[in-house]
Amino acid sequence: MSVIVATVLCLGVSENSGAQVMRKGSMNLFFGYGAPNIARSYVKGLETPTTTEIVASGRGPFTFTGQYAASNKLAVGVQFGYQSGLSAPLSWEQPNNVGGTDTRRYTMHMRIYTFMAKADFHYTKGRFLDVYSGASVGYGIAHVQYNGTEDPEAIKDFGSLKGLAYSINAIGFRVMLPQHVGAFAEFGYGVLGFATVGISVKTGG
Repeated sequence: MSVIVATVLCLGVSENSGAQVMRKGSMNLFFGYGAPNIARSYVKGLETPTTTEIVASGRGPFTFTGQYAASNKLAVGVQFGYQSGLSAPLSWEQPNNVGGTDTRRYTMHMRIYTFMAKADFHYTKGRFLDVYSGASVGYGIAHVQYNGTEDPEAIKDFGSLKGLAYSINAIGFRVMLPQHVGAFAEFGYGVLGFATVGISVKTGG
């Protein structure tokens, strides 16, 4: 991995130009899709061997990032994220009025929203290739809802968990073809998963 990164950095520097990808005063937008989905992983952990006929599903994480280039090297902005997970049918036993038990079935739906500030340091000065690292930190909300599949009255909001959210972008690559539209990939760790890919748009600068 280190050899690949070093090679890419050399290539980026070798095409040094005034019309570099990250240019002071430019606005940079990123629309991404990441993996893995933390919400899906959480609800999947609740499944039992009796629920293998239907597996957990999920959407996202979807991300939108807007950054302003404060210099040719530093970009700062905001990042919004969303992901959801839906469990397979789960069940529990509930005592009834005749001394027996009733089986209640439900699904668990988790939605995670993140609102973070994001800063990236850009290494290269190429016209088409942008290599960068950075981090995001902010606020996260995980909302949980139980949906009854047999008893409509079982539908209820479990509540929301709120707290610190963060994501580390260990290394990111962006290729602009043409210079104002391109694709990007980021690899790191945090609430948005280990990898994010998507499209990027640059204006101004």
